Amino acid sequence: MALVGDGGFLYACGELATAAQERLPVTVVLVDDGGYGMLRYDFTHRDEEPLGCDLGSPDFVALARSFGVLARRVTVGELGPAMADGLASGGPSLLVLEAAFTPPLTTSPRWYRAQG
Repeated sequence: MALVGDGGFLYACGELATAAQERLPVTVVLVDDGGYGMLRYDFTHRDEEPLGCDLGSPDFVALARSFGVLARRVTVGELGPAMADGLASGGPSLLVLEAAFTPPLTTSPRWYRAQG
């Protein structure tokens, strides 16, 4: 099981090829918020205009399928059963969850500066 954001995933999406080739039993949950959500949060938390945070996203489901990886879009409500299906498949799978979450306070090293 792996949980990744869309921005970070794009740095190494070719790893899907390895997962497919080796038939690795990993289910990837990709949270798609259209960019670098943590950086966007840092900007907005400081009442600044976010710069360089929004990304043009590919069709992640089609990308995964092009490597032969099972993939589908899911809602938060569908996530549990979809994760169980992915893990039960015995091979790689990708679940794309379109959502924007507020990151927990401890995940960004810059947040302590914004508290003042």
